[in-house]
Amino acid sequence: MACEEKNVRVNGSQLRSNVGNQVLLLGKGIQCGNMSLKMEACDGQKVDVKLLQQPDGNTACHLEVVGTVTGPSSVTAREVTLYPEWDGVFDMETYNSALETIHSDQKLQEYVLGMH
Repeated sequence: MACEEKNVRVNGSQLRSNVGNQVLLLGKGIQCGNMSLKMEACDGQKVDVKLLQQPDGNTACHLEVVGTVTGPSSVTAREVTLYPEWDGVFDMETYNSALETIHSDQKLQEYVLGMH
């Protein structure tokens, strides 16, 4: 049976240690161009996202990028999901704190993220 590839939830600062890995990055869209997107991750880091397909809808909202980390502040997106309904209600600071806590302890990380 094949091992299923997992996407690790990260913030912008954690991209540096995940180059080449599949990640899930939550943030807010800042600017969308021709097959590219600039976003602000939950920790305030600016991230450049290469798109394989333009998202349907306005990207100036909360969004989630699933893709491969290609550099310390860049990701090639396999998928982008827009969450305009989260604007004004989703607490990015609390989400970032949770990620920092999870990534600070290897055993907790393995338990919560299922990384074995």
